[in-house]
Parts: sequence; structure tokens; C-alpha cells
Amino acid sequence: MTLYFQNCIELNQWHKGFESSFLMTKMKENRKFKYLDTFFYFFTMYALFPILKVYHQAERAGFKNVPRKGPFIIVANHASYLDPWYLSTLFPIRHFRYLVTNKWFKKNKLWTLLFELYGCVPITPDEMEPSTIKIVLKIVKEGGAAGIFPEGRVCYDGKTQEFNTGAVYIAMRAKVPIVPAAICGSYAMFPRHAKFPRPRKLRIVIGKPIDYSHFDDLKKDSKDIYISETQKIRDWIVDQLRQFEHRK
Repeated sequence: MTLYFQNCIELNQWHKGFESSFLMTKMKENRKFKYLDTFFYFFTMYALFPILKVYHQAERAGFKNVPRKGPFIIVANHASYLDPWYLSTLFPIRHFRYLVTNKWFKKNKLWTLLFELYGCVPITPDEMEPSTIKIVLKIVKEGGAAGIFPEGRVCYDGKTQEFNTGAVYIAMRAKVPIVPAAICGSYAMFPRHAKFPRPRKLRIVIGKPIDYSHFDDLKKDSKDIYISETQKIRDWIVDQLRQFEHRK
């Protein structure tokens, strides 16, 4: 119980993150809950934080690498359905607006309402539709933080899948940084076939923002650049996952 309250006290250090993200909800893109979603998002994250610290002995690294203001895209691996909640709970500095596949976003009215309350964006599983790209571009161009899992779906065996290049494409087009995130241990905690989270260790590492503002309008060999930059992000995340496994 003492540990629980100690972790609750730690949350007081993050109130500025809530304030800055709440002010950034003044966007013009289509959202049903422009202010309620930010309140609901941070309220849930603050409530879950002590649980993650106690039940999963959650650790974080790279806290200072998350920009306190300005647009960016956070890119992470996807080994569990709860990855968005893990990531946001340990780093509740900004409101990450995650992309969610239509399969889950529109599964039923309750799921739709839940994702809308979190400010999520529905997408197709494999490739982002032009309309989705426009929404993400609008989020970052107006100072928001978009959350993308470039694998496109939760993995089946815990192994990191290949990354789609959509996040890098958007970052280069909008000239905003990408913040890489390695979610370590989430597969052991809650794989896609599990019914309840297991008491396993969780560690999330945030890398330094990757600046894409120096990329001018890309025409020739653009696809190769998207692929190479995406691979660099994936390699960094895989390396962090390996380091986590070696520490066990």
C-alpha cells in the first residue's frame, strides 16, 4: 500500500503534461469529444499508473525524449492489445492520438465510443487510406502527437514484424520528428490469446526524436528513403527488445 501511494505522488510531477496537452485540443479536425477525450485519456492514465508500477514492476527510460510541445509522431512495436495503454500510462506527458484498425474501432458501439473518447483514428489494417493520412497530417500540423504502430497489427508470436513506411512518409511530408518507442515485455504480459494480463515485468524505452525537417520535397528514389528510414527505426526498437531479454 505504501508503494501504491508513493507512485501516486510521482504523478504530481506530470501535471504540466496534462495542461499542455489540454490546451492543444483546440484542433479543427473531426472529433466528437474535443475536450472530453483529453480529460478521459489523462484520467485513465493516471489511474492505471500505480497498477502498472505495482503489478508489472513497470520501468521507463527516455522520459525527457518526449517533446513537451510541438508536433511529432510516436512509433512503437506492437506485441499486445494493451500497448497503447502501457505507453500512454508510463509517459502521460502528451495526448497520443493512436491509429486503430477498423476491425476494432467499429467492432461494436461500446468499442467505438471508447476509442472516440481516447481521440483515436480509425484506419484499414494494411495500408493507410488517403483520408487517414490527411487526418494524421492535420493532427501533427496543428501541434498534436500521433501514435502509430507500423506493424499494422498485434503480432502472434512476440516477434517484431516488418514496419509499414506510412509513419516516415507522413513525418517527411509534414517535416515533423518521429519519436521511437520500444515496448518491452508486453507480449509476455498480455499476448493476443490471453484473457487477463500476467504479472510480468514491463519496460518502455523512448529514443531521441528523429528530425525530418531537413528532407526537402522528395521525388526521385523517395520509396527507397522511406524504406531505409523505417528500417532504422525498427532496428533500434529490436535492439532495445534484445537488451531487455538479456537483462532477465
